[in-house]
Amino acid sequence: MGDMSHEHDLPLQEFRRHSGAISLIVVGTRPTPKSVDNILEIANAAHFHEEESFMERRENGSIEYVPCSLSDHPILQLISEGRLQYKIIVSGSPYGELPYLAPGTYYNWIEFVEGPDHDEGRWVARIVSEEGAVARVVTGVEVKQIFGFHLDAAMLAEHKKPSVHVHGIGIGEVSENFPGARWASATSGWAPLGSGCCRVVSCQPDR
Repeated sequence: MGDMSHEHDLPLQEFRRHSGAISLIVVGTRPTPKSVDNILEIANAAHFHEEESFMERRENGSIEYVPCSLSDHPILQLISEGRLQYKIIVSGSPYGELPYLAPGTYYNWIEFVEGPDHDEGRWVARIVSEEGAVARVVTGVEVKQIFGFHLDAAMLAEHKKPSVHVHGIGIGEVSENFPGARWASATSGWAPLGSGCCRVVSCQPDR
C-alpha cells in the first residue's frame, strides 16, 4: 500500500515552476458536465489499484484513497469530459467534530468548468457517494504537468504507477501552524520523456 509522497523526492531548489507558460483557449460549446448517474456508471466500470492505495489513520477512524487506472490523454480527458481520479473509503469518524463525509465509499471526479467571463475557468472536483449524492464540491483544485528529466530506473518505475497520497501544507515549522490542513494529490497520467517522464497530477484540499 502506498505511503510516500513522490512530489518532493528532489531538493526543493531543483523544482522550477512555469505557471502560465501555456495558455488554454477553448472554442465552441463544451459538453455538459457529467451527471452523478454518469459518474457512478464510470466508477462502477473503472479499475482501482488497491495495491497503490493510501491509508490515513486518525484517532476516530480512517480514510483510504484508492487510485484508478492512468489515462493516455489525461489533460484532454479532464478538460473535455472530466475524469475519475480515485475513490475514498471512510471508516468511523476521522473528520472529528466537523465531518463532511459519513462512513462509506465515495468517488472523486474532476472537471474543468468555465465561468461567465473568458478568463474565469476553474478546475472543480465533485465527491460523489455510492448512493448517488454529491457530498462535497471542491473549488480549489490544481492540475499540473510535472516534467522529470534524467530519472533513474527506480524513480521511473515508481512514477508509472497510479498513485494518490495526502500531504500537509508548508514545510518544517511552517506546517506546524496548519496542523489540520491537508491536500490530496493523485496522478492522472504518465508518459516517457527521454530518460525521464511527464506526469499529470491533481491536487485538492482534503477538508
